[in-house]
Amino acid sequence: MVKFLGDGTFGRVLRVQLKNNFYACKVVKSVDRYIDSARMEAQILDQVLRRDEKNESHCVLQIDYFSFHKHHKKHYAIVLEELGKSLYEVIKSNGYRGNSYITF
Repeated sequence: MVKFLGDGTFGRVLRVQLKNNFYACKVVKSVDRYIDSARMEAQILDQVLRRDEKNESHCVLQIDYFSFHKHHKKHYAIVLEELGKSLYEVIKSNGYRGNSYITF
C-alpha cells in the first residue's frame, strides 16, 4: 500500500503500486453480502472488458480481483486503474447538486 484514498459503505480504497504503476485497490468489508456484490462487480467488469478489447466503452480497467483473510476475517479486493476523485467526492465538492452541475 502506498496511500489511503478513502472509506465508503462497502469498504475502503487504497493506492497501491505494482511494479512501476499505481492502481486503486478497493478492499471490501468482511460482510457476506458486500463480498457477494464485489464478486458480481468483478465478474461484470471482466465480461465487459473481454467483449471490448479496445475499451471503446470507456469502462474502468480492472487489473485483478482476489479474496484474502486478515485477522480471521474474509475480505475481497478489486484492483482498478486509478481515475481520481470518487463520485461521492465530486458530488460533495459541488454542493450535492445533481449530475448536470458536476465538473471534473
